[in-house]
Amino acid sequence: MADATLTVPDAKFRHPDVTATGERRARVPLLGLRTLWINTGSLCNIACRNCYIESSPENDRLAYISREEAALYFDEVAHERWPVTEIGFTGGEPLPMPFRASQARKGGGFRGMECRTPTTRNCVSPP
Repeated sequence: MADATLTVPDAKFRHPDVTATGERRARVPLLGLRTLWINTGSLCNIACRNCYIESSPENDRLAYISREEAALYFDEVAHERWPVTEIGFTGGEPLPMPFRASQARKGGGFRGMECRTPTTRNCVSPP
C-alpha cells in the first residue's frame, strides 16, 4: 500500500471553536445515529467515472480497515449508547477486503446490528 500523508496547515486547526480567520466554527449536534458507515478503503476491481473517491484497482490511498479497528467503532457505539441498528460498508469494493461483512458475522462482530454492503458485484478475471 502507498504511504499517504495528509498535510494540514497548523493555523487552520489551532482552536476547536475558532477558525484561522477568527470566526466561530460551525457546529451540528449529534441527535442520533442509526447507521454507522465504515469506509473500506479505495481499492476497487473497476474504475467508475462517477466514483466519489476515485476508487480503482490501482488506488490504494485509503487502506482497508481491520477487524480490530472496526471493533473500536462498535465499542464507541456501545459506550455512547447510540441507537445504531445497522453497519454500512462503503468506499472501494468491500468484498475483497480482509475484514468483510461475512467474516464479522461469523465472529459476532456486529453485535446484533444489521449489515449493509453496497458492492459492484463484478468479478473481473485476467484475460
